[in-house]
Amino acid sequence: MLLSSGGIECSISWKIIWSLTTIIGIGLPIIFIKHIKNITAENIAKLKTKLNLVNLLELVLAFYFAFGVLKGIQLKDYGLLPFHLMLAIGFLIVFYYSFKQSFASNK
Repeated sequence: MLLSSGGIECSISWKIIWSLTTIIGIGLPIIFIKHIKNITAENIAKLKTKLNLVNLLELVLAFYFAFGVLKGIQLKDYGLLPFHLMLAIGFLIVFYYSFKQSFASNK
């Protein structure tokens, strides 16, 4: 662990990690709530009408994890197969629905 190699004891490093996780877990939703209030109907319509870089990244990640599934089967290493399969299917589903919604709103 990075904190342990820096000379900090393991129990203290876990307390630091848990404290940071708690602070971030509480702080981020508060920040995002402030940004949600600034969203207008025009911005929502703009997001629904076209695919953006995030959607293409989802497709790339889906193919990446599907490749991981295929390589795991080929190499007979089944340890991470369920996780890669879950991620590949999840990213494909998210991409499919965003792709479907973007073309349905253009008609």
